[in-house]
Amino acid sequence: MAGHRFILMDEPFSGLDVLRMEQVASLIAKLTSEDELLTVIVVTHDIGAAISVSDELLLMGLERDKETGEFKEGARIVAHSDLVAEGLAWDPDIRHTPRFLEHEAMVVERFRHLC
Repeated sequence: MAGHRFILMDEPFSGLDVLRMEQVASLIAKLTSEDELLTVIVVTHDIGAAISVSDELLLMGLERDKETGEFKEGARIVAHSDLVAEGLAWDPDIRHTPRFLEHEAMVVERFRHLC
């Protein structure tokens, strides 16, 4: 399929020190800026890292059955953030802004309510 190129990265920040994490984030940003038709999907538990390299954030979690209160099988997308519309995308220094910290705290709080 022409025009449907993507890279899937599973936990690319796992086990990295801060310097290496910044280098990986820079590499991801470079990849996406060089080819606007390339989609990079980053699967991670590191919410801050995900926000810092993304233009869209999908939060996955377990959903409860309304009748029994038990968790349904399999994770689902339970929240979506358009980081472009929120002014949080494509800024290499975003981690140092109050907007970033507020958004990260909001996503962490949402995640707490999923479990």
